[in-house]
Parts: sequence; structure tokens; C-alpha cells
Amino acid sequence: MAEQIPLKDKVTGPIPVRGTKKNMIIFTEHALLKLKQRGIKKDLVLETLKKPERVLLSRNDREIALKKFGKLYLKVVFRQEQKNTVVITQHWAGDIK
Repeated sequence: MAEQIPLKDKVTGPIPVRGTKKNMIIFTEHALLKLKQRGIKKDLVLETLKKPERVLLSRNDREIALKKFGKLYLKVVFRQEQKNTVVITQHWAGDIK
């Protein structure tokens, strides 16, 4: 039986990574909503996850991938589930600490 995922973290829209179905990047409904609200292109999130400049540990088994685009950093909050990467949210930041 599949693991129950809280509504805010409900996953949708698997995207294959490097052409294999074994490694997927999955966006939660919350992440998709924030993409739209913040005007962030999904391609930038994928690029940040595939080639981050830094990856920081966060709380609740989450990580933050950082990549600079122009003057701003894109911060992508994600967690690993088996071989999949689940994107929880993403936002722009002027500086990283």
C-alpha cells in the first residue's frame, strides 16, 4: 500500500531525470502552486536540482538546493523518497546564509 502523504505535500506530475523512470523529480501540489504564484519556470527548478551550486541540510529530512541566476539565488526545498526527488517549494533569495 502506498504511503499516505499530507494534502499540502500531495505529489503530482512525475518528471523523468536523465531519461530513466527509476529517478523521478516529483512536484507537490504546493510546489506547483508556488511556481505559478512566483512566476518561476519549472526548467529553472530542474536545473537547480541537477546542477546546484550548494546543497544545505534542512529540517524534517529536507534539503535546499541553491543556484544563482543573475543577481538572485533560486532556493529549491526538496526531500528524497527512495530514488525520487520530491520538490516541496521554491523561491528567490537575494543572499544565502
